Amino acid sequence: MSVTAKLLPIPLRAPIYSNSPFSSQSKAIDLKGVNGSTLLHELNGCTILETQYHLQTAFNTVSNHDDGLVRIHFQLLGSCAQEIAKTPSVIDQGYFNMLRMPKSATGLNYQGSICHSLEVLFHEEFLKTVVGNLNSRLTDFLKLKSNKEPIAFWQNNQPLDEKSCTLINEIKTCTLDGVLKKSFLETKVIELIELLFIKKPQCISLGVIPARPPQIEDTVIHKVHTYLYKNLNKNITIPQLAQFAGINTSKLKQDYKQVYGCTIFKHLTAMRMNEAHDLLKAKELTIAHISQMVGYKNPQHFTVAFKKYYGYLPREVV
Repeated sequence: MSVTAKLLPIPLRAPIYSNSPFSSQSKAIDLKGVNGSTLLHELNGCTILETQYHLQTAFNTVSNHDDGLVRIHFQLLGSCAQEIAKTPSVIDQGYFNMLRMPKSATGLNYQGSICHSLEVLFHEEFLKTVVGNLNSRLTDFLKLKSNKEPIAFWQNNQPLDEKSCTLINEIKTCTLDGVLKKSFLETKVIELIELLFIKKPQCISLGVIPARPPQIEDTVIHKVHTYLYKNLNKNITIPQLAQFAGINTSKLKQDYKQVYGCTIFKHLTAMRMNEAHDLLKAKELTIAHISQMVGYKNPQHFTVAFKKYYGYLPREVV
């Protein structure tokens, strides 16, 4: 079962710099199994669209676009799918891609209990003005014509890095009003485009760090992290951590990954391996003793885990 709805129409102003007024539109989504909101900012030459949905079922959206529209889609939570070359293309949490959109209506399918995305939409003239001829691949991409289906710029979706997350967060959490907000958002969009297509694009390949606004729950998650660090020698379960934090296990796992960018188990393993490495480097304790201190009752299991993590044996630490 799925629910389908139409998004806000996407208006685009062609000029990059003008005295046109700043406009924002918001729309609440309240359907059976789906609730959330969309927020649209109209800028000079581009539009920012932020969507956030709480889903009990799959959610389909349909939108119409102008001819020549280009869209950068950042998936911050959940996943978003659409058909490209008759093949379902999914953008998962923490990834993004740029697409040349057809003039005809296109559909998106959202999956996950919470889906949160940010899109920047613009005409090719806007990109040409910002990037110029500094990216030949982008120049060739803008010459392509999309008739019935979107065309992806990257064959594989790209992971967000810290710099792009910072810019996205600044866009999402801007508290300015009127002309100041319009100018601020336009500046951040240009910085984001320059980061992706001009300034060291190889940085895009860094680890997945989902963009997110500051959350009250972070304080609780940091307490969980501290508790884990102080009890590396103990075998602590997720239900025990959830009871310590005062939240259910699902929210604990989701919030922990959102704050630290990985699962509780992976983060705990990293803390144990880092602590073990420091103790081994000090050369004051035996490997058996250190393995006990970081939660491994069997030194052989510790040795296997250490080699898997670092690529060399504990006795080879210098």
